[in-house]
Amino acid sequence: MKTCWNILGIDITLDKKLIKKSYALLLRTYHPQKDPEGFQRLKQAYDEALNLASTLTIK
Repeated sequence: MKTCWNILGIDITLDKKLIKKSYALLLRTYHPQKDPEGFQRLKQAYDEALNLASTLTIK
């Protein structure tokens, strides 16, 4: 099972800018109209990574 970090192609990080940059780059590959399933996985990974980064930063 792939983690959000695997899908985004980055190491575990709290750096929201890096998470957003990776997401933006991968959007070229997983375009919503051309690959809706791939886009959905990417979006879920992005949301999960941002949520983890926010949660872990607060504590």
